Amino acid sequence: MTISLEEMKKSLSPDRLAKIDARALELESERAAYLRAGRAWELTLKQLAEERGMDPAAIEGEVQRTDDILNTLKNFIAAAGGELRLVVEFPDGPTIEIERLADLNADDDWT
Repeated sequence: MTISLEEMKKSLSPDRLAKIDARALELESERAAYLRAGRAWELTLKQLAEERGMDPAAIEGEVQRTDDILNTLKNFIAAAGGELRLVVEFPDGPTIEIERLADLNADDDWT
């Protein structure tokens, strides 16, 4: 038997619905922050390519190497009992954690 979304909502308490709505707003805010960080990253890559007179694809290769270095450093720090985190904080939005710089591709579909 299929239950509609409206039927499902009717079965939940007002408190539960409020928590679901609050979490949905958090997720939307995080998605917007990732998009914002991605656009900033894309602009940075274009600027680097122009400043160095390089093809943007070559810059992306450097990003991959940087991700590899950060991952290695993250593993060394974890082995020593610590944690390495790359965090983006916008003054008007949530704090987001970036696992890999390459993940900030603004062309990704976050919808």
